[in-house]
Amino acid sequence: EIGGVVGLLEKAEAVGCQNEGKITVKTTDNKAVGARHYIGGVVAVPQAALVKDCVNRGAVDADFNEGGVAGTNGKQVWVGGIIGGRNGDVKDADGADVENCQNYGNLSLNIDNTSNHYLAGIGGQPHCEAASGITSGEKAGVRKITGCTNYGSLTKKLVANLDQTGVDVKF
Repeated sequence: EIGGVVGLLEKAEAVGCQNEGKITVKTTDNKAVGARHYIGGVVAVPQAALVKDCVNRGAVDADFNEGGVAGTNGKQVWVGGIIGGRNGDVKDADGADVENCQNYGNLSLNIDNTSNHYLAGIGGQPHCEAASGITSGEKAGVRKITGCTNYGSLTKKLVANLDQTGVDVKF
């Protein structure tokens, strides 16, 4: 997890935080890297958290390609200007409420297209997921984003398979 202000925010609040620095993540050996990656301009992984009145002005660049070759082998990446994503392994402290936050930083993700990867101006994956790992006694929490604005550009470069070069997708 990599965040401009906080890596892991569990059952806590980040209020009025600001990041103005650039965040750059580049892998050189994707096979040696873990399964999930959460990268946020302010908070990387919020778990049952509140992120309020925060601002990111720094660029966030995530490069998970190895010289144009698809190499993440199904590893998922979540990139957001304010928050990266929630940890799906934590069922009782899932997700974040994000209120009145602003992202001005430009965001980019360079990755293969073999798995789900998310890039967003505010939250790469802010919600909780009613996944099969939740037991009958547990409940997927309700999370929301309100009053937030993204001003930064989003660029995702995909490598579809080992024989193709990248394709730029701009939003």
